[in-house]
Amino acid sequence: MQRFMDKIKVAIADDHQLFRNGIRMMLEGQDNMDVVCEAPNGKVLLERLPIDKPDIVLLDVEMPELDGAETLAEMRKNFPEIGVIMLTMYAHEEHLLHFLSHGAGAYLLKDSSSDEMVKAIVQVAKEGRYLTLEASKALLHRMNPDESSPPEFSEREKQVLKLICEEKTTPEIAEELFLSPRTVETYRKQLLEKTGVKNTVGLVKYAMERKGIW
Repeated sequence: MQRFMDKIKVAIADDHQLFRNGIRMMLEGQDNMDVVCEAPNGKVLLERLPIDKPDIVLLDVEMPELDGAETLAEMRKNFPEIGVIMLTMYAHEEHLLHFLSHGAGAYLLKDSSSDEMVKAIVQVAKEGRYLTLEASKALLHRMNPDESSPPEFSEREKQVLKLICEEKTTPEIAEELFLSPRTVETYRKQLLEKTGVKNTVGLVKYAMERKGIW
């Protein structure tokens, strides 16, 4: 747990330089924070963690070489003391729940306000967890699901499902959508969970019966 008087050391992992620059400028304006590391992907981040020793990592979900999911898994094994805040462009309930259940301290949209990002960093440093209003709603919905509500699919899930229906393999889907194979498999698992089917054949059948899904 972060001591109150210490400056919070933050690392930023994102493949967009302009985004990293913006986050750095915002955080450097805070009296209680220092940006100690920037990385364009998870591989570089993992190499820097033992050297820069951040308290909090702002981790982009989708990056080349080693994405957010893979990096989070490695961090939880090798650097469990470091708090992780996932950053994403998409408000995706299943992703949110997946990352929170796999060790992330918070899940924020990239267009979150500066105040919310600062609040999340401080809260995760102190308590290990920060829940946005959307995250709280998602957790409540998971505990009390409405069985009558049809599943909602993100645009990325629809893209993956469409390519599955076109008999594309995981490596082929990953290449076409500029994702890692592991991220594609995460989407496939989420599709199975949302649709309630057991395998790829079931996904194809589900999609064919609901052509309006596209």
